[in-house]
Amino acid sequence: MSPFGRTEGSGAPSANGFHFTGRENDGKGLYYYRARYYDPARNRFVTEDPIGMRAGVNHYAYATNNPVNLIDPLGLVTLGGGFQSGGGAGVGSAVSGLGVVDLHGNTGVVESVGGGGVAGMGWSMGGQFQVTTASDIGKLDGWSVQSGGSVTIVNVNIGVEWVAGQDNQYHGVNVNVGWGGGPLAAEVHAYADHSWLQRGPSVDDLVGRWIRGLGSTRACGAD
Repeated sequence: MSPFGRTEGSGAPSANGFHFTGRENDGKGLYYYRARYYDPARNRFVTEDPIGMRAGVNHYAYATNNPVNLIDPLGLVTLGGGFQSGGGAGVGSAVSGLGVVDLHGNTGVVESVGGGGVAGMGWSMGGQFQVTTASDIGKLDGWSVQSGGSVTIVNVNIGVEWVAGQDNQYHGVNVNVGWGGGPLAAEVHAYADHSWLQRGPSVDDLVGRWIRGLGSTRACGAD
């Protein structure tokens, strides 16, 4: 099988419908990636990226045309990690700061503030990991609705949130692990949340800077 999923082997046909990256072959040579279909014969998706022009010049590329090093299991994905804190009783609020990256190589920082209703009493602070169906970090800027809950055991807080973007219609999951406390061991909440994106250098720029820095270090060592 080629890096882009085109079958190149020979032998008896298989009844297994799950092929390239574990996705289903629809029987016509296309793979179902949830958000859209992928055509391994053309090395591209058959429909354009849902965010249109913000996806870049090529709206149909799979994993930014780098399938050896990148994957795109939904046809679109954005990842983030950082810090979050929140708490309340009856009503509550939360703030977070996430470093984010998408499969187009865009990076940035998303700062969020939200508030809403809380069933329970408590507080938490710690690390957060996020995965969403946003195909570009630009979609993370704006309003979203976050609903979920957390449980605190011996001051260790573990929480999960479902995120629904309102401005750009993406979906995602936040997983929080950190410290917590309060009168109750568990809480559930629903927040309206607003995020601000600050774009950073692309992954290509960061790698280029690292390579140039490595080259400068070697040159100085040679002297």
